[in-house]
Amino acid sequence: MTKFKSKVKVRSYQNAKTRCMVDHIKPTIREEDVDHIIIHVGTNELPNKDKTAIQICNDIINLSSSIKDQNIKVTISEIITRNDNIAYHDKALQVNEYLDNICKNIGFDLIKHNNIKKENHLNAGNLHLNQKGRNILKYNFRRYLLSEN
Repeated sequence: MTKFKSKVKVRSYQNAKTRCMVDHIKPTIREEDVDHIIIHVGTNELPNKDKTAIQICNDIINLSSSIKDQNIKVTISEIITRNDNIAYHDKALQVNEYLDNICKNIGFDLIKHNNIKKENHLNAGNLHLNQKGRNILKYNFRRYLLSEN
């Protein structure tokens, strides 16, 4: 199996909104030698009735662009669909569709998670991934990173 040429670090900011991530990510960029960041955000915005799918998508793109402006490669990770509320599920699908179109047009890579199924890979609360779902998410990230090397 191919080994990564560099270290992979994971940073999690539970309950953070996409716009807050602009601030959360600054210490990582400033204090570490970062050449590539995968952005996996947006789920916490889905319940906000004042945010449309395109607004959520634009927030993700704006965050990603602010990082790319610092000569860091940025990859966007799709929002994982939910099963706790059909409106949130549908909104996630819309965001992902917008992201797919915009990423193609502006040159961001997009990691898709269509192999994560809301029926099989979410926990009892139908919001967070169960162990199988987390394994698939890790597999998707790993597959993407290995394809980069």
